[in-house]
Parts: sequence; C-alpha cells; structure tokens
Amino acid sequence: MGEIVVLLDHRDIVVKSEGQVLRIDRPGRKPERVPINMVGRVVVYGSPMVSCDVWRKLADCGVPAILFPGRGKGGPAWLGSGLSTSVMVRLAQHKGAASPTVSTEIARFLIDRKLAVQEKLLELLCRDDQDETLCSLFAEEIVEKAAATGEILRRCRLAVEEAESIESIRGHEGTGATAWFSFLSEILPPKWHFTGRNRRPPRDPVNGLLSLSYTMALSEVRQVVQLRGLDPCVGFMHLPRAGRESLLLDILEPCRPAVDGFVLELIHRDLTPEHFTSSKSNGSRLNKNGRAIYYSRWSERRLNWPAWHLDFEEFLSEPAPADKTDITLRSAIHAIVRDVTGILPQYQTSEGDTWESC
Repeated sequence: MGEIVVLLDHRDIVVKSEGQVLRIDRPGRKPERVPINMVGRVVVYGSPMVSCDVWRKLADCGVPAILFPGRGKGGPAWLGSGLSTSVMVRLAQHKGAASPTVSTEIARFLIDRKLAVQEKLLELLCRDDQDETLCSLFAEEIVEKAAATGEILRRCRLAVEEAESIESIRGHEGTGATAWFSFLSEILPPKWHFTGRNRRPPRDPVNGLLSLSYTMALSEVRQVVQLRGLDPCVGFMHLPRAGRESLLLDILEPCRPAVDGFVLELIHRDLTPEHFTSSKSNGSRLNKNGRAIYYSRWSERRLNWPAWHLDFEEFLSEPAPADKTDITLRSAIHAIVRDVTGILPQYQTSEGDTWESC
C-alpha cells in the first residue's frame, strides 16, 4: 500500500476504477489517474460520485477511507478491510480487559507516555533552536508559563506511576490535559479565539484543527489495530460504550501531544483564521482552500513523524532506527501497540499455541 492521501471534497468529482488505477474527474480539469498501490488513504467530504467497484478495490487492497459529512453534522464514517484472523490475540485482549490489574498496568503505560511526550513538547517550544521544527514558535514569551505547566505534568506523571486504579489514572490524565490546554489558551494569539478544549462542534479554528487531526490520527490507529487482529471496541482505559471504539482511543492517547504540535505548526506557519468557516450548528471548519493546505501538510507529517514523539531507548522495547527520519505515524503506532500487547496475559489453546505465535 502506498502513502498518497487522496482528497475528494467536491460534489461534482467522479471517481471510477480503471483496472488497478483510480480515475478522478474534476470539473474543468483533465482526468487524474492514481495507481491504487500508491494510495495510503482516501478522505471524502460531502457526496462526490464514487463507483462501488472503487470502494471494493480499496477494501481489497487494505486502503482505508474516511467519509466526513458535507456540512459538519455527525461524525466521520470509516471504510476499509476487516479484522485479521489472529483471533488468539483478541482472546488475550478480552482476558486482559477483564482483569483490573492488567487494565491498570496498560492504562498507566499509555498515560505515562502521553505525559512524558507533553513534557517534551513543552521543552521544544521553549528552546531557541532553528534546527528543530517546533522551536522558536513561542520561545520568548512562554518560558515561565511553560515551567508552571511542566511542573503540573511532572506531578501528574509521578502520581500515575503510584496510582492503583484506572479511575485514579484517568483523574491525573485529566488534570494534565486541563493544564496543557490552559497553557495553550494563554500563549496562542487572540485572533484564534482559543480558550480551552471544546468539541461537538468545535467552536474555534484551533479546536476544529485538533478534532480533525485527532480523527486523522485515529484512522491510522484503526488500521494498525485491525492488522494486528485486536478488537477495536475493547479498551483498557476507555470503558466499553455503544458506538465507541475504546481501544483506538486508548492507543491514541500517547499520540495526542505530537498531533497538538502539528496543529501549532499549522496555525503558526500555514493557516490563518480566513481559512475557516464558522456556524453555530457546524462549528469551525476548514474551507476548501484551508483543506488543500491541511491535507498537504498532513500527508507530509504522517510520513515524517517527529522523532521526539517516541524516545525509543526510554519508552520502547527496541533501539531507535539509525535514521530517525524513517519514523512514520504508522510505525510509531505499531510500536505503541506492540508494547501494549506485550503486557497482555498469555492465552493458550489446547494444542499449545499462544497468541504470540499469531
């Protein structure tokens, strides 16, 4: 599977299949042909005309699609291939989810990583180093505020290490999240109207970008989880709920700070408030010009995920790759999923096979 993000955001777009190639017809333009094996995912806004054989071939090739509503009402829909046949790992997952001890250990691992990455992001924002992507965005004006926020995050991380229940871990994670978004509300320019995290619908451009970017990252998590054979609805920190894929939200947690960093870069370097539309019912959403910029930058970022997100020597069970530019969002998620499954208890069949052999 390739890495191109195909964006379909106009009702007059027509997409057909020509063998193993997508033919995309846009009004007033020559047809565009994209080999399916070069497509990483498809993002749809509204109701372009896509033939059924296109969806079938994308699913056969394991290419996921995200379908956003045209006017912002309702959540995204997901299309793609189904779960792998590695049922043993799902049995181990269900067994672990039923154990308060295992669930607490996994929740502790995930939130410890999230808090650690938030601390790293704060450190980068305060450095005056032009060689780093995030450095110098706000360095001069935020040092004191960042120090206070960093102290809260460190205390939360220490408390998570000592926590004996998922409820306690959730509480410390919530305290850290409140401190983080309060920090952002203090450092972002007034033109962005950011006063804290809100959603459904997001009431300002920054929250609109956060929600969209979390959704895009979640699509990557979903693909990795399905390939690994895990049950996306059975989580450890997020409780089961009708209509919620709890495991995906669990795995997303350590990725959120790096996504936040991506959003900070966008609003500092690429986007302005004029790239958004706003309404009471639909909230703040990127307009067509904004979407073109956003998906171009997201396509680049998912293939060049920041090395600071995952310190392999400290956080993971294998050394860092020789060239850290090889880190992609998908490889980062694979590493998190691998370490989570490493905490799961064994599940052995009567024939002696365990889930690790799947």
